Amino acid sequence: MTVIKMSLDSFHWILLVIVTERGRVLVLDSLRKPISEYQDLINVLQLAWERFTKQQPGLKDRLEIKTDFLVRTESSHVVVSFLLI
Repeated sequence: MTVIKMSLDSFHWILLVIVTERGRVLVLDSLRKPISEYQDLINVLQLAWERFTKQQPGLKDRLEIKTDFLVRTESSHVVVSFLLI
């Protein structure tokens, strides 16, 4: 599993959790913007994945991108819940 945090500005970040063995990317967006807002990033990840899977047989052909997570607020904190499965 690889975790990448991208700070887009002082108030907006995206956390990517790449689960290689499942061919899955979990995208946690602090502002919960639609996936179309960062489609270019997803396209680059898909291209890199295609090259990677040519050298690693047995993995999915395309990455599964997940952006739907339960979010609940508790006082001033936001708690994000997600499953890696």
